[in-house]
Amino acid sequence: MKARYLLAHLLSFAAAGQSAYHAAAATLDPVILGRWTEVAGKDVRTVRVAGNFVYVAALTNLHVINVANPANPVRVGVYNSKATIRDVAVVGTYAFLAASEAGFETLDVANPTAPRRVGGYTGDAVYADRLVVTETHAYVLESWGLSIFDMQDPVLPQVTAWLEKGWLQWESIVKTGNHVCVSGRKSIDIVDVSTPSQPWRLVTYLASPLLGLEDDPDPYFNGIASSGPRLFASFTDDPPIPPFDHPDYGGLEIIDFSYPGDPQFLGRYVTFATVNGVAISGNYAYLATDAGILVIDVTDPRDPRRAGGNHQFPAQAVAVKDDKLYAVGQRGLFILQVAAGPGPARPQFAAPIQVTRNGARLTLSGPTGQTAYIQRTSNLSQWEDWVSVKLVDQPVEVTDEEAVSQFQRFYRLVLK
Repeated sequence: MKARYLLAHLLSFAAAGQSAYHAAAATLDPVILGRWTEVAGKDVRTVRVAGNFVYVAALTNLHVINVANPANPVRVGVYNSKATIRDVAVVGTYAFLAASEAGFETLDVANPTAPRRVGGYTGDAVYADRLVVTETHAYVLESWGLSIFDMQDPVLPQVTAWLEKGWLQWESIVKTGNHVCVSGRKSIDIVDVSTPSQPWRLVTYLASPLLGLEDDPDPYFNGIASSGPRLFASFTDDPPIPPFDHPDYGGLEIIDFSYPGDPQFLGRYVTFATVNGVAISGNYAYLATDAGILVIDVTDPRDPRRAGGNHQFPAQAVAVKDDKLYAVGQRGLFILQVAAGPGPARPQFAAPIQVTRNGARLTLSGPTGQTAYIQRTSNLSQWEDWVSVKLVDQPVEVTDEEAVSQFQRFYRLVLK
């Protein structure tokens, strides 16, 4: 089989002992497969995926869209709430809504063409804003704090506990293990819910200063996702006051959550686009921004890097499932093909080449069990098969010791 070249790295060694490297890697640009525009121009801020259906909240309506054929998404059902739908969760045959002053609503979506309200909670002082729902409990951010509901009967959820938020401003929520993480202005609250009837605030993580942007050192966390022992929080600077202001920057902050009582800053990616939310899949973070979708490689959480993007539409929210990305905003719902699902879809260089006294160090990653074939050259005209590497579930390093005697060195991966 004829070899196909994936990407190449260039490493140059200067005579004075200085070194420089340049990477020429293929970008992971999501490609639009289909679009649904019936909510274009409306306030669309929430998207969720369950099976072959996407749930899009636009003002007071929840739209159910069949995306079995991504090139031709079709709305099959709609539910009208009495209030603005702020968030959606889908578990089994039920959809749960945080519908501002209408409270916490339960819908039966066993028949997606006819979603109907079958229950919920509209108790005192419940202004539902964000939520996350499991098979046993629902965690709802509302006016004055975090409400926890027992969901043994999804039709009649029962309040089991409540935690006051105090001065904090909460914007988004994610559950990971026995903890609920709530992000907001300048901080992330980590709440222990191992006993749902007795939640307690374990610790508050404060945003790290933005180096080089000291005039506004505290980012405003507006989205949060989790993957394994890490949290991924999207941020922007102080929320704008339309039409008079606009954020100066946004980005992604990565936090080590290995020890929930001692979360630690790992890395940050900063962009000058307004960032509205984040979704995680494998080694990639997908940022919804006013300038489109940004794909951030988080293989090395201490050095997140832009891997690609799509700038054909503004995005308010994003969700990812398998190899499809679903983004919503003022121009409707977009369905995109992403270049890699969970983890790298093919062997790739996972980090820039490192120059050491022992030679050139290369880091590779890709699907466990695959073999990465590396070629090298010093003149770009004659390539030699240098080494093959069996990939595992962690990045693999190899060192070219002979590079120290070369003025320049080029490397590339090939598929055979």
